[in-house]
Amino acid sequence: MQINVLHLLMALMLLFFTGCVEEYWPEMNKYESVIVVDGLIHNGEGPYTITLSRSARPDKPVFNGVANAQVSIHDHLGAEVKLTALERGTYVTPAEFKAEAGILYQLQIVTAQGERYASDFESLPEPVGIDTVQAEVEYHTDPRGYYVKPGVQFYVSTEAAINDSACFYWRLTETFEFHADFEIYYVFDQGILREMLHRDSLRVCYRTLAIPEIFTYNTVNMNSPALVHFPLNFTDTESRRLSVRYSLLIDQYTVSQKHYAFWNSVEQQNNGQGGLYSTQPFQIQGNMYCSSNPEQPVSGNFTVAGHTAMRIFVDPPIGVNYYYPECTIDTSAMEEFYSIRSYPPLSWPVYATRDENGIPALPNQSCMDCTVSGTLEKPDFW
Repeated sequence: MQINVLHLLMALMLLFFTGCVEEYWPEMNKYESVIVVDGLIHNGEGPYTITLSRSARPDKPVFNGVANAQVSIHDHLGAEVKLTALERGTYVTPAEFKAEAGILYQLQIVTAQGERYASDFESLPEPVGIDTVQAEVEYHTDPRGYYVKPGVQFYVSTEAAINDSACFYWRLTETFEFHADFEIYYVFDQGILREMLHRDSLRVCYRTLAIPEIFTYNTVNMNSPALVHFPLNFTDTESRRLSVRYSLLIDQYTVSQKHYAFWNSVEQQNNGQGGLYSTQPFQIQGNMYCSSNPEQPVSGNFTVAGHTAMRIFVDPPIGVNYYYPECTIDTSAMEEFYSIRSYPPLSWPVYATRDENGIPALPNQSCMDCTVSGTLEKPDFW
């Protein structure tokens, strides 16, 4: 499972701001244009991705990928693997490269300006397996305490670790099937209005998203080096996610205590309360440093982990209410249909439907065309 760039960017953009003091506006210049490293390798299938960017002003967040860098991974046995630039700021390992438990790995980076960065040598821990993943219907209070919402809470139980304790870090990816509300009866394209031959051809779609929340835990000081019924994410009924079929992929990473401390700090910060500038900033210390200038700050982490994964499928929960907005056809949608020929070429094709009485109508395109927010391609695992 590869890193979702936007997910980690959002997390790392906040790495400097936490604490418990008065609200203030931080000094902007200190952490501008700092190298941000986001990398993960493990014993699972590659290729692995290393993302390099430069930090932006907190009031002007933007992904500023670092291009033309030389990125390589070295092990303690002397082997070197060079990464290839996939796009600006994104570098990938060769497909045949696979990290192994017990081997120590180091990330090295040389920018186009000659700056040199490196990580500590990190040992890949033995992975701990996932025993079960459970999905249970629950009711959670919304963060503001205004109401209680139904949904599905996911829990993971692990196998016992070989050692007396283990540190875990989870990344979750959701995939769900959803349906457009209406069939397509008409299509306006190339200046011609015609009837749609296959009315339900854009009705069923799928969408895959990385879940932005960070989850960490460890078994230190526990009676057993295994987790039982540990809560992960909660998926509510305020969207179409649970309306047809839902799948959650759990990537479980066994990490060192140092990596655990890093990601646990990110989790606490991102899940904390208050505004971005309601607390005093500090830099979460990762394992990267600037070897050409030790005074140069570096953000991010090169994580080396043991990996296991499990996927679970969930059918729509029974006996709960759904609160996502559904499309309706009103008088304005019917009137809009008669102006469909005035739609400019950049908007073609334009789809239209009928109401229950057979009257043509032109509601929002997403009401008929599910590809507005999804894809028609069914995942291989579906």
